[in-house]
Amino acid sequence: MKKMFPKHKAKIVSGGNYRNALDVAVKLYDEGFLHLTMVVGSDRVKEFNTLLKKYNGVDSTHGLYDFKTIKVKSAGERDPDAEGVAGMSASKMRKAAMDNDFKSFTQGLPPRFKDGERLFSDVKKEMPIKEFMEWDVDLEEASIMTILGKKLFSKEYVSAVKMYKDFIKRGDKPGQALHRAATTHRHVNEKELRKVIDAMPAT
Repeated sequence: MKKMFPKHKAKIVSGGNYRNALDVAVKLYDEGFLHLTMVVGSDRVKEFNTLLKKYNGVDSTHGLYDFKTIKVKSAGERDPDAEGVAGMSASKMRKAAMDNDFKSFTQGLPPRFKDGERLFSDVKKEMPIKEFMEWDVDLEEASIMTILGKKLFSKEYVSAVKMYKDFIKRGDKPGQALHRAATTHRHVNEKELRKVIDAMPAT
């Protein structure tokens, strides 16, 4: 990030094992911040606004944060279905790395960034298959936590949701896709998976 945006490197903080927005919120609160502003794509403002405020002041499995104000602002309009940079996301870049598609990967990089190949290689090296199965975990796992009211086995539900979507894309009927996705995962209940899928934000 600091190499991509050198003019802003003093304000970029990295490091730590923070997998989703809730983990980052806890870290910032522990550091003494009382006001939180999160910037996301326009298509995710509502979901993150609901999620962050739902857990404000709640001591849950991710930890505790209790901000005086929480704001979620749009970084600009983004169409997740668009081709090229207009529809680029971290999820698509991870998928491009998984598919060894450097050309698609570069569409998410600044035009003058010179270390694209190195970053591409590092992402592939550090991203095992199981992590790819949980792509978009920052939103989907947190959303599943909200829907189910617990974090237990949430990673398996993330994987099951993705598998369900993949089955639908290839032409399976919803009932069949639901059953196959649930039975493939040891701790996924078919009825709860249906509840999760029905409540998940459209992507």
